[in-house]
Formats: sequence, structure tokens, C-alpha cells
Amino acid sequence: MKSCLSRGFFLCFGLLMMLAGAGGAWQMTSDWIWSNASRDWPQTTGIIESRYAVARSGGRRGVDAGWDFNAAYRYQVRGKSYIGTRYDWSSIAKSKQQVARLYSAHPPNFLVPVFYDPNQPQRSCLVPDSFHRNSIYSSLIFCFGLLCLFLGALPQRAK
Repeated sequence: MKSCLSRGFFLCFGLLMMLAGAGGAWQMTSDWIWSNASRDWPQTTGIIESRYAVARSGGRRGVDAGWDFNAAYRYQVRGKSYIGTRYDWSSIAKSKQQVARLYSAHPPNFLVPVFYDPNQPQRSCLVPDSFHRNSIYSSLIFCFGLLCLFLGALPQRAK
């Protein structure tokens, strides 16, 4: 009975970890692809309409989980107006000091370079090629889940 419970635990825990890791890895891969693609995007001029900083949840007691900075900016491509909200392609949290500097450096009505996807001009960012390559935690979680799944699926030894 105990062996059956531990197998079930490993299978369920492994599956959950794989799903969590796969979701994070998918997001990380998507950010990496768009970050690399944005290197070659054309540039236009935009104007900051608003900016905002958001505290990330999930920090331990008294420990800051980090901050995200974004700005809403208006820009035009081939006579059509768009509003973008992506500052960069990083999914790494910024410190409160970094966000404060970005916040003061991007006041409303400030002109900024905007990089946009020529095939989908509504996709844009202010800082191209900004993916942080140290975001591998999702891959590690996925591999740990795979290991747990493997351990749970091993045939039981006869006693």
C-alpha cells in the first residue's frame, strides 16, 4: 500500500511540476524568440502617454519579489496609429531602484524610439533584444518533474 501511495505521489507531483515548468518554458521561449526578432525591426518615434510600475507578488515576508515597468506609448506606422505597452522582452523582475529610474526617465509626452514588427505593427517594444538568458528555472522545474514522473513509473520490485 505504501509503495502504491509513493508511486502515485511521484506520478502526480511529477506531472504537476512538468506542467508548471512547461508553461514557464513556453513563456521564456516566446520571449526569447520575440527578443531576437526585434533586433531587426524598423524604428519609429512614439510618445509616452502613461507609465506604470507593478510590484510582483510572491515574495517571502519582508522580501520584495521585484517590480515590472511598462509604459503606454502611441506611435504611427504607414499612417495608422497604434498604442504599445511593452517596454522590453525581459521576464526578470527589476529592483525598485531600477523601476524608479525608468519611471522618471519616461515622463508623459516624452518622445521615445519604438521598434515594431513590420508584419504586425501593433507588436512593439521600446527596448529590442532585451531577453535575459539566465531565466532557466522553468526548464529545471520541467526536468525535475520529468524525473519524478520517471521514478513514479518505474516497475515495482517484488519483495
